[in-house]
Amino acid sequence: MLNAEKQIILTNIQYQKEAESDQPNFILSSLHIDSRGTMKKRTAILTLSMFLAYILIGNFLHRFAFAEAEPDLSFYPAKGEMIENRFANEKIVFVTPGRDTNGKYSENDLYLQAKGAVPKPHRHADLEETFTILKGNLSLIKGDKKYDLKEGDSITVPKGEAHHPENKSDALVIVRVRATPAGKHDLMLAQVHGFFTEKETPRGKVEWILQAMLYSVYYETYMAELPIGFQKFLSFLISPVARLLGYKSWYPEYSLKWKQSAE
Repeated sequence: MLNAEKQIILTNIQYQKEAESDQPNFILSSLHIDSRGTMKKRTAILTLSMFLAYILIGNFLHRFAFAEAEPDLSFYPAKGEMIENRFANEKIVFVTPGRDTNGKYSENDLYLQAKGAVPKPHRHADLEETFTILKGNLSLIKGDKKYDLKEGDSITVPKGEAHHPENKSDALVIVRVRATPAGKHDLMLAQVHGFFTEKETPRGKVEWILQAMLYSVYYETYMAELPIGFQKFLSFLISPVARLLGYKSWYPEYSLKWKQSAE
């Protein structure tokens, strides 16, 4: 009986010693877990702080410290000036530019060669466009509908509605396009096509996205695929980077390019 009691006592003492020896390991393990959790929190806070600093400082530099100068009217297209985009089989001739109507409206003739199309489906947040077919047949996507327009037909695209003119025929199409009000529409045409045709090869996707972040808000012209509010948010995030990489809302050389071609 005494031997059994001794054995129980010895077993309890051994168990207590093992428990005491495991306690430091348990404490160290807990400290390691806490340390890892603290490090993750610190990293997350640092990342968020850097992101917020980029947003605040980047937009301050973009919008205030190094704000872009506004172009004067001499950089806007004049009557008779012509834009050509060889990649889109497209030509634009300014008939009644906005600078001649005090911005009330502008008119241009759009020439689309066989299989030609305006480069991107888009929407204008600040103006409506009326398309009147002068020659040929035009395919127009307007909102979620498709229209096949023939000579003499006319259709108006309201503010904010997505649209995309295209010539699916094998013959030339000529369309009178009226923008009301004119706003910066004429300048936008000169700048967008100047950007697309500056190089010998078509622009890459990344180039276009970076440029579009500045063009979209400045000209109130947005890609059709995404909601306008989301594109404004993207522009707010990405514009500082685009400016840092040398992109602008307008380039004097693009306006001068078409003026020189008209001389």
